[in-house]
Amino acid sequence: MHPTCQVQRPAFFTVLFAPSGNYFAVLLQRQTLFMLASAKTRFGAFVGLAFSFLFSFTARSETMTWRGTVDSLWNTAGNWSANRVPGSSDDVVLDNSVVQDSYKVYLPVGNTAVAVRSLLINAASAFHIELILPSGNTAAPAFSTASYPGISLGRGAVFCNASGASSGSAVTTTDSLRLLDGGVFI
Repeated sequence: MHPTCQVQRPAFFTVLFAPSGNYFAVLLQRQTLFMLASAKTRFGAFVGLAFSFLFSFTARSETMTWRGTVDSLWNTAGNWSANRVPGSSDDVVLDNSVVQDSYKVYLPVGNTAVAVRSLLINAASAFHIELILPSGNTAAPAFSTASYPGISLGRGAVFCNASGASSGSAVTTTDSLRLLDGGVFI
């Protein structure tokens, strides 16, 4: 039996107060987004709290699930549960919760990089789900994940790396590539 680890996710925003208490800034992923003056006043404090509250909800990750209602292309917004293409703060799930069949998803061609927070591919029994990085994609990296659990390939999952990049790593993750219950990385 393996020990269980608790992973703490870093905050996406921070409210900083200057030593004098006159100013504060909101940082978003280590970059100053904006600065508000006069935090001493009630209005300044209220505006600061309102922005802090707003960013605490908008900067968090969202789970994006494949629906495949338009075509088999990753960059088609209508194929995703939120009707937008996943971004670097999103957890991506390719499973059979919506599509009750085997299917393939094609990452974009060209010098196009795709970055997500994490990727989970897990097919239901008797189905297969393939994520294909085509030879027409020359980006390095062409696909990357930025957080725990990285890339997880479960039952019936295939990640086919046919990248056309001439140098560098086509697929990168800051955490791990987990092959679970028969998942395959080619």
